[in-house]
Amino acid sequence: MRKIRSLVMGDMGEGANDKGFGLRIRPAGPGDEREMIGVYRSAYKGLEEYAYTEPMDIRRYIEWLRRGDPNGLMVAEINGKIVGFAGVHLGWHDKKIGVTAELHELVVAEEWKRKGIGKALMMAVLSYARSHGYSHVSLWVGEGNTYAQRWYRRFGFVELGRAYGWIRMALSLDMTSGTCYNRETERVMKGCEG
Repeated sequence: MRKIRSLVMGDMGEGANDKGFGLRIRPAGPGDEREMIGVYRSAYKGLEEYAYTEPMDIRRYIEWLRRGDPNGLMVAEINGKIVGFAGVHLGWHDKKIGVTAELHELVVAEEWKRKGIGKALMMAVLSYARSHGYSHVSLWVGEGNTYAQRWYRRFGFVELGRAYGWIRMALSLDMTSGTCYNRETERVMKGCEG
């Protein structure tokens, strides 16, 4: 199994590098939890109904993300400061799409949003899933988190269903093969056009 290596984001377009600071995506280390807790709390301001709110609960959640896929827990840092993180588990099973890379978390600290950090983390997640042979990335997003829903749709995620205040979304990583989600049969299929 390949590990995600630290990478320095090159040309990211508008955002982080335009402001003169370097963004680095790297695997989360055991000493990163304190900063990650702060990022998590900042990212979920106003969306607490979808988040853990107590620091100990957030720490346990981060530990759970690490245990589920140590190489899938990655942080975004600028000048040594963690400003975002993502947690993906490979080998997750979904009844509709089969085995998938499940994106459990992607957060950016409030003061660093809309600067390309989330996009860089998403690209690292997609690269990680592809490099391990996964054809889909899936996630759950809160029904009230409309900003995140729109953001995921821009990457090509489509809604698969809803349950208990959450929306199930998935992205095919092999768009060129004609893979798509058929809402009528509720299955991911080959041979779809456009």
